[in-house]
Amino acid sequence: MNCMRGAIRFWIRIVVLAAFFFCITSSITTTAQEMDETSEKANSEQETIKQEEIADFDTLVLDDSCIYSGMKAAYKNGYTPTVSGNTVQIVLPVYFKNDSEVNSIQAGLDLGAVDDSPFDYKNYSKTVKKSKEKPQNSKEEKEVFLVKFKIGLNADRINGIYPVVIKLYYSLGDIEMTQEFTVYVTIENGRSIPGQEAQTEEQPSPTSDPRLIVVKNKLSTDKILSGSDFTDTVILKNTNKDKHIQNITVTVSCESENVSLCGETNVFYYDKLEADDVLELPLEFMVDEKASEGKYIVKLFFSYDDPQAASLSSEGEFYFRVYQKMRVGLETGEVTEQINAGDSISLPIQVMNLGRGTIYNVRCNVEGTGLTASQSLFIGNLEGGTAGSG
Repeated sequence: MNCMRGAIRFWIRIVVLAAFFFCITSSITTTAQEMDETSEKANSEQETIKQEEIADFDTLVLDDSCIYSGMKAAYKNGYTPTVSGNTVQIVLPVYFKNDSEVNSIQAGLDLGAVDDSPFDYKNYSKTVKKSKEKPQNSKEEKEVFLVKFKIGLNADRINGIYPVVIKLYYSLGDIEMTQEFTVYVTIENGRSIPGQEAQTEEQPSPTSDPRLIVVKNKLSTDKILSGSDFTDTVILKNTNKDKHIQNITVTVSCESENVSLCGETNVFYYDKLEADDVLELPLEFMVDEKASEGKYIVKLFFSYDDPQAASLSSEGEFYFRVYQKMRVGLETGEVTEQINAGDSISLPIQVMNLGRGTIYNVRCNVEGTGLTASQSLFIGNLEGGTAGSG
């Protein structure tokens, strides 16, 4: 019996110890999981902040309109790298759209897979400094990073079109930036694969987006007076010579509360505008009676799609001048009922500007039967709501 009781106590101790160690292990595991989740959350937040910081910085853009040394055409006009003998030269002009303190960048190449590649593989990395260059099609110098590479071609190359990725590296503060630009090299002085034609299909090159601008405006009257209505026809133009725009929305905004657009809406829709074409947008305005003289600006906001249905936007403005109506009042003093011939009398006169605008060089002449004024009365300039006398 005593042996049996001893055995029972022994197993009870074992069960209690096992439960104790299980609780400790469970607690440690839970704490480790919480620490991992906290670390992952912190890393995610840091990565989000870093991405937001990078988005705020300026980036390099391609100068697609100028022809630099080593180029036969601008990028927007179908630039292709020059192949001569066993080398190909690539030129890539890039710049920061806004002013940047970056004066040099690192450039490298990604020539793709080695199999069937026409290129000689080696280290092409280099430092490119910002420089002032004068394009062949411009009279002014431009500050750019003119990236140039000469790539060797192997003797067993196959004719075709091959992509080359140019990688650019630079630092903005403590943020390391990387950008990639892809150009296409056309090989025609190599060998052709039996049964296949050389790939000479032209690859698409970067082109400019269409842009809608305000060209001019035409008024329905020579002079806009306060308290009047008038029509101003605005001429809009698609500046791109190759691409049309579609789904055009124009929103009109008057900066002054004294000038308002007539009608029920300030938004106008047009289905399509062809390349290098114009459209007329007639707008009816009403000018408040209390509008002061001066220039009034109207802003236009454009939203439209390019031929590939990519959303684009731009804005413009025009102005017109408003004049106050001229309203003048005159008051004179009383004259005695009887005046003898040869008598001189004085006649007080007050001129009042009843309008809101200034009237200039106010002069008053008195005429009457049998009366001769010694001189005219010159009052000068009168501000709106003021009077002059003499």
